Amino acid sequence: MNGNKKAVTFKLDTGADCNAMSVKTLNELEVRGRLQKSKCKLVAFLGQKISPLGKQALTCEYKGQKHSIEF
Repeated sequence: MNGNKKAVTFKLDTGADCNAMSVKTLNELEVRGRLQKSKCKLVAFLGQKISPLGKQALTCEYKGQKHSIEF
């Protein structure tokens, strides 16, 4: 989990099957540790296949409640 207090604003897609973020955003968060391997097969809305670099659980806060969410 992420131990820093950096804020990132996300637009949630409640219809999506997974949570994704760019490498740029991940680097801005200065997340410690290595990404875990991901077996996910991602397909964008228009059918483009996307290969994830890995997965990482991060602690996210919404309306004062903290949740561990996998990206």
